[in-house]
Amino acid sequence: MKEKKDPELKDREISFPDAVLLVQDLKDPEKTKADPGMAFLPKYVEALAIVKKNDKAEYERVRAALKKAGCSLRELKKTVEEKEAEKREEKPAEPKEPPTPEGIHEQAITILKTGDPIKRLADCCGRMVLGADKAFKKLICCVAVQDVKQSSGLHPKLNGESGGGKTWVILSFAHHLPKDAVIKGSMSNKAGFYHKDGNRVLRVLDDYQAGNEDLDTVIKQTSSTFHEEYQHRTVVNQEPVVLTIGSEQTWAITSVDSSQDVQVLNRQIPINVNDSECLTKAVNQKTIERYGKGEQQFPEDEAVEVCREIWRILREDGYIDVRVPFWNRIEWIDTSNRRNPSIFMDLLVAHTAMKRFQRERDEDGYYLATEEDFQAAKALFTDKDAEELVKRLTRREREFAEALLKTPAGLTRGQVAEALHVSVNRITQLANGEAGKGGLAQKLPGFEIDEITDTMRLDEDGRSRSVRKTVYSLKGYNQFEGFDGVVRLLDEPISRDEDKPGKDGVREGVRIDESKKTDRSRGGVESEERESKDSKEKERPKKNKSSSQENSNNISLSYPEENPYSGKESIAEGQKGDLTAKVPEPNEPKQKAADSENEAYTDETKIRAACLMEYGINGSVDERKVAGKLKLPVEDVHTWLEANYKKTNTGKYRQ
Repeated sequence: MKEKKDPELKDREISFPDAVLLVQDLKDPEKTKADPGMAFLPKYVEALAIVKKNDKAEYERVRAALKKAGCSLRELKKTVEEKEAEKREEKPAEPKEPPTPEGIHEQAITILKTGDPIKRLADCCGRMVLGADKAFKKLICCVAVQDVKQSSGLHPKLNGESGGGKTWVILSFAHHLPKDAVIKGSMSNKAGFYHKDGNRVLRVLDDYQAGNEDLDTVIKQTSSTFHEEYQHRTVVNQEPVVLTIGSEQTWAITSVDSSQDVQVLNRQIPINVNDSECLTKAVNQKTIERYGKGEQQFPEDEAVEVCREIWRILREDGYIDVRVPFWNRIEWIDTSNRRNPSIFMDLLVAHTAMKRFQRERDEDGYYLATEEDFQAAKALFTDKDAEELVKRLTRREREFAEALLKTPAGLTRGQVAEALHVSVNRITQLANGEAGKGGLAQKLPGFEIDEITDTMRLDEDGRSRSVRKTVYSLKGYNQFEGFDGVVRLLDEPISRDEDKPGKDGVREGVRIDESKKTDRSRGGVESEERESKDSKEKERPKKNKSSSQENSNNISLSYPEENPYSGKESIAEGQKGDLTAKVPEPNEPKQKAADSENEAYTDETKIRAACLMEYGINGSVDERKVAGKLKLPVEDVHTWLEANYKKTNTGKYRQ
């Protein structure tokens, strides 16, 4: 007897209600006994897969009925899992882009060849958002570098108070991109590996919450391998599977603060949204006007179509190569972060990429950047957000720091909240960040948090009450340092000494002051040995003498150049974690002692000596305290400690 086909289920996907109705047949013992292979028919297998996904209780009831009928549950399970895998691999049909209206392509070509495409795009986006011109230009650069092979990738980080307009900025910009170039909405940690979104994609993560370590890892890894697909090895149904996420994944993150991991922040270009009272009034009036004119929130007009066509033309042109012919005239002055030069150079080549049809090409086919591109990139890099690039501080964090600078003795949490016109809980968030990440305590050396007990007298009878207060203070912070000169273009090429290695393996010119050469004679070595022995004698009684602890702490952290361990410690290749001090013997070759002298004053040596002494005194190492004493970036101390010490649950490090 032939199977009777259900005309309602023919040539269409089975819905969940249809699936529930279908599996009722499998619970009928007469039908399943009459046809033992009934459960393996395609429509029932698909229905079982749908019910299993949406109603596990019903699925188990069907399995129990089939078991009584003598059906092989092992084979049925295997068949259903194969169907589930098949449905996962089915790629949904991509929505087709509507045809480009007549005349739009010609306008876009004219702008790319003779106009200023960056200004045109920013102006068009600016119709929807007031006061965000530079924000849009930075976002344009972040997408433009996807096409440049030499780029390391730019990832925008939009900060601002709740309701300040950061989401509106990124969504307005995304509205002017082709549909296949942007991904919006929420996503799970590994969603990017399962959805085949392709290459050169802008991923918008709105109101991103800190503490999502899995997603932070994906962001860090895909950012590090910007022009390569990133692989994730996992197991599905006890079978090894290699999942991939496309190349050129640009992560656009919006949040109230920069509360992400420092390593994530280092890969981002900050964009602080202007939420001033003056601009807020203008925005409010603009909103009322839009309703009055009956305008849509995201209009689909000719200007938007021209912007999308500009991006389509650039994307269809494919990947390009860019050279900066005047590279040897660029002097980088800021030394706070090694990734900042890459961010700046990406801004530079992004301008070249956007104006590629107006730039010359060399004999190898490389587009050549111009000094105009340099000046445009510098204007974006050294704007009001420059301090966040250099010191990773948001606008609110800068205001917090400036308030502390006015009161060197420190301010209580309530006093800071009053000065910034925010709640005390907001102050705690700014100081400590989310889950201990991203706050001023992690970003700013010299930022200190003290818990004090203040006794308040209640009446004349002597009754009093103790109140515990949190006091914040800031020392050794110069809010203007570094912003008068981050990068500049010289008239003549910089003279670079390529023969001599500088600090940390970076080649740089070395000038030796003959008047300060150290005597490396036998007597000098013996003097160093005596000094080292004296230092060890000072360290022994530290458990019983608090004053000795303070002296040792001052020597090792505040003045690392006078540390008795400097010059005596050396780390051999492959023994980076060995912190044992080694004193050169008098009969060792003079050259070996000279090598120790040259190594003594590197940042790594200072960090090593400071951490060794800090650990000996306190039994653990606080990276913020070491960075503050040495006046070095917290990232440098953090990187060294991660490689050589073990992190405890308290956030400190032990050997």
